[in-house]
This record gives sequence, structure tokens and C-alpha cells, in this order.
Amino acid sequence: MLTKLICKKIIDDYLKSFYLINDSYFYRYFIGTISLVCKDWYQIVFSITIESVEINSLDIQYIHHLLKKGIVIKEIDLRCLLIPKPSQNQIHDILELWKINMGLNPKIVLIGLGLETLNLQIVQSKYPQYITYDTLYYRKEHLSQDKLECCRNMNRQYKHVILDSIEAPSILSNFHSIILKFSVFSIRDYQQILLNNPQLEKLTVDIEYILDCNGETLFTPELVNHKHLKEVKLELIDYEGGYSGETLLNVITYLNANSVIETLMYTPDLAEEDCEGSGSIDSDQFRIYNSTLKILYNVYDFRAILILPTLYSMWSCKSSIESAIYPHNYMFSDLDISSLIQYHNNVTTLVAPSMTSVDFYKLIQSLPNLTSLTFPNVIGKVTLNLRDMLYPLKNLRTLHHPSPTINQIITIVELNHPSLTTFGFKFVNVTKEVNISNDLETAFQKNDIIKHLHISHVNPQELNYILTNILPKSSLQSLTITDPVFFSNDVKSIKNIITEYYQRSVNNNECNLILPDRLNIPNLTTWEILLKNINNLTN
Repeated sequence: MLTKLICKKIIDDYLKSFYLINDSYFYRYFIGTISLVCKDWYQIVFSITIESVEINSLDIQYIHHLLKKGIVIKEIDLRCLLIPKPSQNQIHDILELWKINMGLNPKIVLIGLGLETLNLQIVQSKYPQYITYDTLYYRKEHLSQDKLECCRNMNRQYKHVILDSIEAPSILSNFHSIILKFSVFSIRDYQQILLNNPQLEKLTVDIEYILDCNGETLFTPELVNHKHLKEVKLELIDYEGGYSGETLLNVITYLNANSVIETLMYTPDLAEEDCEGSGSIDSDQFRIYNSTLKILYNVYDFRAILILPTLYSMWSCKSSIESAIYPHNYMFSDLDISSLIQYHNNVTTLVAPSMTSVDFYKLIQSLPNLTSLTFPNVIGKVTLNLRDMLYPLKNLRTLHHPSPTINQIITIVELNHPSLTTFGFKFVNVTKEVNISNDLETAFQKNDIIKHLHISHVNPQELNYILTNILPKSSLQSLTITDPVFFSNDVKSIKNIITEYYQRSVNNNECNLILPDRLNIPNLTTWEILLKNINNLTN
């Protein structure tokens, strides 16, 4: 007979085998199923730890029940609460149970508690990498020195802070990460925070209006000379103040003077006349000699589409840039290509723009570390030899093709590339082409490497074809549908298609059944569909 310790290990490992499980319907399914095994398993399942769960008003009673049973839920996302909202007493009870289960001091004050703003330690909010029980989250009221010291003395030393308002920046000191999310802020306060936090590694500034800026840059000496800041995100939209964004020269000066920064997000100056493409700037002052930056992006992804390609082309030394993302309709210049080939060999993610097939071949050969590739809009009549192009990429794990022909899809699948586990493409209607459909099904049947399929622009009939003809004959472990061609009156038929897929899989005893945690269709809760039909599926 298995000991309880071994049973607990089996249950924990089984839980970890599921993917992206923050749906309360999943836990109804999982806990309900495990509880049926035997009395011991019923008791053991309530000792599991749940990383994150997203609930609405219909689920809150169930989450309350799990907390009463002693289950640890590290993050509870209540942003989807609908009318009627739960009572304040119920929210308070959930918070107290959560603190007890997490092993926190029951006297701890969760600052900013409010039914409409329950985005604090227990919530996976806009900044999930920071929201933990080591994070002080504060919003709405002013934060004073006394309140901050009170929080710090509650049996826990906070390393991270997220603030919506503050009386004086001098009370912020010795934090490892700071998120400032204000409506109005002073540049002098910004400088003082940088000086008071010499160990700071991550800084996010999300401000609408800066006081006393007068056109100054936020790449101040306090930021440029900071010794530990590896991640800087400056998300500022100053409509009426003096801040107009950062010029290319400001960005270049910062990158050339700082040898620590690894991730940079900034607000560009949209009025800058120099941002007209990589061929317009050839002065020596527009040269970048930074070798530490890995990730670079700006706030205005669409209104400043030329800025990032322009910056990529300004490098004049071997870079650490890992992600090179170009607008789909951007046309590569000779300078763009030569810069990538000569300086950016560490790129692992490439979203390629429009280019000739010859240039694409040259570019791919110079990027041996690629793990993710999005095909460009290839210009010209030269046919791509996909085998010769993709096989040398030994680390390629993800391939996305926005506009493939059906023959290209079949060729890529038939390659059986040894590391390519994720394949995404815009779906081409093949259901009327019987021979081609058979070739596609055979290709997936023979490919045992591709595990994850991402398909866009499918209608209900095409989705049914994929679930009926592709999944049962393949080694696929997940299917994600994006930008589906569904209409409101298609929802019922889509649910029927999914239900029929599970019914057919159960009846045929198929081992490669894809459970709802890996079957992602927009605006549909597949766990709910499975749970509501579970009795029919097992009859």
C-alpha cells in the first residue's frame, strides 16, 4: 500500500503536468476527480498548493470552500468579479483564510484593501513578476514614513514596492524593485529615489504627468550611473507637461555610458525628425557601443514603428540583443541586414520584415542561436528551400509562418526538425482539397517532434476538421486558436464541436487526448465545457 507521502508526491506531480491552470473550473475537475480515488486521497488532495487561480462571482463560494479546507492558493485574481459582487465580509474572510494558509502573521495589514481594488499581494495584476508576499503593494492613500515602517516590521522584510501615491520619496530606500504608478510626479523625486536605492535592480515608472521637467531627459546622471539597475521601464505619457519623450541621441548616450542595463523600455519622442529609417542617420554620434542590453522596446509600438529598426542598425560592436522584432511591412535595407549579420549574432527571437529570399538566406545563416522565427514577407520569385534553411538552426523551437501555402505547411511538418516543437501558421482552407488534406494528415501523423500547434483565422468547419482529422493522428499536446473567424451565433456549434471531440476521444480510448488546459480557444472556457459534460463523456 502506498504511503501518504508517496500519494502526495503523485498528486503534486500530476497537478504540475497541467499547463497554465488558473481556471477555477479546472480545480473543480481535478479535486473532484482525485477525491473519488479513496478516502486517503480525498484528505491528501486538500494539502496541495495552487499557484494561481482566476475567479468570478460564480466561483467565489468554491474558492472560499477550498481555503476553509486549508488549501494554499498563492495568487487569487478577483478582477473578473461580476454583478452581484461578493460582500465585504466574504472578502475579509477570504483574506484572513489566505493569510493563515500562507503562514503569514494574521495581524499583517494588507494596505489598499478595497473591493474594487483587490490588486495586492494575493492578486496577479499588471506586474505578476513582482506581486508576491514579499511585495508591499500600496494604492489610493498617501504612504507616510510611519506606515512604511509599520509594514516593514510585520515579520517580513519587503524587497519590492509598488506605489500609486507617495508623500515624500525619501522614505523609499533599499528596495530591489520599485514600480511607480502615479498621475503626477516630480523629476526631482525621481532622481532622489534613484539615489536612495543603490541596490535597485528593477524600476518601472508609469506616470501621466511630470512636474518641473522642462524638456529634460529621464536618462539623468542618477540613472545613467546606477550600478545595479538591469531593468528599466519608463512608461510616460505627458500630454501637457514639459516631457516629450526621449530622442535617439538620449537613448544612445545612455546605452553607451551604462554597462549594466539588460532590459530597456522607454517613451520615444514622436516629433523627432531623425526617425525616418535607418538610412537617414550616419553621423558618428549615432553609434551604439553597448554589449549588455538584451531586450529593447518602446511604448509606442505602432506610432513609432521605425525607431527600433533604426536603433538596431546603429550598433557598432558585438551586442547581446536577444530579440529583433521588425514591423511586418518594413522593408529591409542593406544597412539593416549588414548590422544584424555583423553585430547581432546573439539574437534568439526574430520577427522578420519584408525582404528578398536571398537576403533572408544570408540573415538566417548568421543567426545560429535562433530559437523563435517568424517568416518574412519574401519578395521575389526565388522559391525557398525550407529544408536547407531550417535544418542548420539546431536550437529552433518555435516557427511562425503568417501566410504559408498548404504545400509549405506540409513541407515544414514533413521536415521533422529535431528541435522544432511549436509551429504556428495562418490556416489555409484544405478541407475541399482531399488529396492535399490527406497529405497534411499523413505529415502530422509521421511527425513526432511538433507538440504545440498555433493556428489563426479558422472557422467552425475548419476547427472541426483539425479536431477530427489532425489531432487524433498526431503527437500534438496542445492546440491554440488565435483570431478565429467565429461569430456570436457560432458559439453553440463550437461548444458542440469540442464536446464531440472529447466524446469521440473517450469512446475510442485515444491516448493523445488534449485536455482543456492545452486546448485554447478565445472566449471559451473549455474546462467548463468538459466539466458540464463529464457524466455524458463517461457513460
